[in-house]
Amino acid sequence: MGGGPFAPPQFQGLVTGLFLAPNPAAAEAGQGGLPAQRAELLVLSDWVRSALAGNLRTYPLHLCDGSTRPGEQVLAHGLPLAYGGLPCEHVAFIGCHDNKTTWDQIVEKAAVTETAEERMRMAVLCLALTVLSQGVPFVHAGDDLLRSKSLDRDSYNSGDWFNRIDWTAATHNFGVGLPVSTKNGGSWGYMGPLLAAAERIRPSTQQMQAATAIFQALLRVRYSSPLFRLASPGDVMRHLAFHNTGPEQNPGVIVMELTSAPTAGGADGVYDPSYERLVTVFNCAPYGNTVPYPPGVPQGASLQLHPDLEAAGDARLSSSAPDDAARALRVPPRTAAVFVQRRQ
Repeated sequence: MGGGPFAPPQFQGLVTGLFLAPNPAAAEAGQGGLPAQRAELLVLSDWVRSALAGNLRTYPLHLCDGSTRPGEQVLAHGLPLAYGGLPCEHVAFIGCHDNKTTWDQIVEKAAVTETAEERMRMAVLCLALTVLSQGVPFVHAGDDLLRSKSLDRDSYNSGDWFNRIDWTAATHNFGVGLPVSTKNGGSWGYMGPLLAAAERIRPSTQQMQAATAIFQALLRVRYSSPLFRLASPGDVMRHLAFHNTGPEQNPGVIVMELTSAPTAGGADGVYDPSYERLVTVFNCAPYGNTVPYPPGVPQGASLQLHPDLEAAGDARLSSSAPDDAARALRVPPRTAAVFVQRRQ
């Protein structure tokens, strides 16, 4: 998402446009110019890869500085980045019951010129990163409906006016007023103009429904393969690999490959009866990207968009397309696409 609990709320991250779609307010708040933003984006991408791999301290990361080190030897804010011993010890989340909702953080961090549609796409990317991580995904109630508390950062005592969720998606809670002053008063100066632009920022019923449909499809993807739910560190290191890494990576694009064991019941890992491999591309850029097939994809093999994502009914997501002849995957802007190699 970007920033941290003690950083200015405008600080951007991988999903919210750092370097790729800069928010001038972030630079004014001290996040730096484009070279510094690019360097920060690559570091944050390394951190996201560690989270996708279950935050395992032993998982080797090929880092943006060109080195390869286990997560426990990578520092984040002066402390080890990864500290988990087992995937089940890792709870992956972006939005949480306290602090701001995912949608409200996106409103603060994304450039003011971003449309409600693009903010919705950022929110769905956040959900995808959570749901497709190894470990235990945790999703804040209503995040799949782009829930807003009108920027309230601590709403335990704010009542239903700020905390309500319309499960029908007929209404949305962004812009219902300045949040209570107890914990938010010091931020009213920048909150006011954002909330005043609620008609432009607030998502439509159709956008909320689209986010929910894609989220539910992502849940089906997670449970379509045991490779998204690996139980041991050894299995994560055996089956999960990242591409587009290191200092020369295409910024804002994370490519994660999960490969099945060749046979069921053997000593060579986890067997997926449906798919030989799943390749997930998180394209966080505001433009389409094309990435090469992972080198392990055999010549002549075909990759396809995961059928559960194809069935989600979202035109942008469905335009994610493999090109077997060019051995490349085309992914639209701000889209998480999972491609599968079916078992023959």
